[in-house]
Amino acid sequence: MDNETTEQNAFPVQGDVSSRTDTKALMKLPVPLLAVAAYLAMGFLRGLWHPGWLIFLAIPVYYQLVSMAAATGMRKKLNRFPIAVLCVAAYLLLGFFCGLWHPGWMIFLLIPLYHCLVGAIFRK
Repeated sequence: MDNETTEQNAFPVQGDVSSRTDTKALMKLPVPLLAVAAYLAMGFLRGLWHPGWLIFLAIPVYYQLVSMAAATGMRKKLNRFPIAVLCVAAYLLLGFFCGLWHPGWMIFLLIPLYHCLVGAIFRK
């Protein structure tokens, strides 16, 4: 039994988006245009220009999640998880809304920790 088959059987995933047509359709979704529309709506309707720009962080998260769902094998899925972008978003949210810039920087330590744990779990 090869390693890829072992990874797939070890952690079954429900609702896998592994079909090429599904992935292509999801990748063609105009997420950047939707983000711009949401940003403009929040800005013009509520005056939320400053925190509203954080909506643009949803663009790489969306495409990485689609890529993650299309990957075959749990290791590939976990390596495509958008941990770095989510850490940046969490750091900015903690800083802007709670003023926790100083202890908030420690959230970036999750990035290498996450990848070390994924590497350790799937070490041959």
